[in-house]
Amino acid sequence: MRIERKNRENIPEKLKSFYYFNFTEHNFIHGELFSDKYYGNVIEVIAGIADYCRKWLAEESSSCGRYRSITPPGNSLVHGRFEVFARDEVTFLPSTVIGPANGGPGRLFISKGAQVIGAALFLDRGDIFIGENTTLQPGSCLKGPVIIGAENDIRPGCFFRGDVISGAGCILGCEAKNAVFLDYADFPHPSYVGDSLLGFGTHFGNQVTAANFGIFSSMLPVAKQKNIIVKVDDVKYDTGLKKLGLVLGDYSQVGCSSVTDPGTFLGPRTMVYSLTRLQKGFYGPNQIIKNKPLEKGVLEISPLMNQDQTGAPDVDIDSASPVRRRFNGL
Repeated sequence: MRIERKNRENIPEKLKSFYYFNFTEHNFIHGELFSDKYYGNVIEVIAGIADYCRKWLAEESSSCGRYRSITPPGNSLVHGRFEVFARDEVTFLPSTVIGPANGGPGRLFISKGAQVIGAALFLDRGDIFIGENTTLQPGSCLKGPVIIGAENDIRPGCFFRGDVISGAGCILGCEAKNAVFLDYADFPHPSYVGDSLLGFGTHFGNQVTAANFGIFSSMLPVAKQKNIIVKVDDVKYDTGLKKLGLVLGDYSQVGCSSVTDPGTFLGPRTMVYSLTRLQKGFYGPNQIIKNKPLEKGVLEISPLMNQDQTGAPDVDIDSASPVRRRFNGL
């Protein structure tokens, strides 16, 4: 079954936004993105992050009169066309500001009390908004479109690759793209989230990866890459997405050096121990997931076979494959 907005009434409970996030308890400023009015279920939310970012930033652009125009200091590396709008009492000492070479300028909005110190800002593909009293520390890098909430701590090494939204009070030092961090999300260490939703008060330990692309998909030409399928109550749903990371419910945590497969869903208050690999599927709410290889056994080693051999994985390594092109020096 294909997940579509017109079939909203057929969406199972475990794919609805309100299964993972309590917006009654937490008034998220971007809650509209999760509502039935806008998208309704978590798959459509992830698919709609980019459009929502651009819409929200365009509305902010229409109210530039609330800001004053400022320029980067002379020792910043600057290139292209851009405009910087700030409220009072801001610190603006970026290392780099890059705008588009042609067309309309990229725009950066800095709210009252925010500090941008030694950060690299790329406005060539989208605008950036920085909330009140948020700090961008040296060595952070943001590529628009990006919307950062109030009182965030954006730490060195943080790398946002576009279409990223954060709520209030977040601590972020990770790599992210096409992702939403709800209020007080705590991802302070090197880690990766892509095409993901991270709930209120959620946390990643050091070096956690939320994989968003199947290991065999990277071996296939783009035309042969398949959408991620999720199974809920014995019914398979086509997400319509080739990339789908993690949906992490409120107050859930993933321990150090763990990996979640593409299409993993953790209900609220689900705790994952370190060094755990979570297979695609649904976990929680209110569970502790432990890695116990000695007791349970976690390894199975099998030969990699081509698609036409019995028992082979659904992979076609042909001459058009990106892997094959690399191996052939093409």
